[in-house]
Amino acid sequence: MANPFGFKEIAAKIEQVKNDVPQLIAAKTMSYFLRSWKQQGYDGNKWPEVKRRMMGTKNYKYAKPAARTRQILVGSGRAALKAEVNNSIERCDWGAIVFRVKLPYAKVHNEGLRAGRGAGFQMKQRQFMPIEGKGQPQELTDIQQEIITRAVDKAFKI
Repeated sequence: MANPFGFKEIAAKIEQVKNDVPQLIAAKTMSYFLRSWKQQGYDGNKWPEVKRRMMGTKNYKYAKPAARTRQILVGSGRAALKAEVNNSIERCDWGAIVFRVKLPYAKVHNEGLRAGRGAGFQMKQRQFMPIEGKGQPQELTDIQQEIITRAVDKAFKI
């Protein structure tokens, strides 16, 4: 019997979905992270303002004019952090999509931890990626679910 129900074609389409969907989700998720960076906030929450842009502070007084208007986490040294975020896909398959930023200070910025030598100081949180164990924004989940729905619908479209 020749394949009257088209099972071979459906199996091939399902295999294609299994191969494509993780890559599509990873790319859209990365775009979400970089958009958060560009918008200077995460999950609808703006990052705390920096003192170099707050009139009346010592940091503002001594900041160069360009620094007073420059975005947060943009500038010398920060370009490496953004580039690392942009290349943070560590694993991408059906089992898991894992993003890992390998710069030690990335976690400090993302989670608002202690920074500096000696006594250091408490860095204000400027989150740009989900924090492990705390879930992700609903907006990102919706984007990912939409990718899966479209791929499955396309595979079973006759």
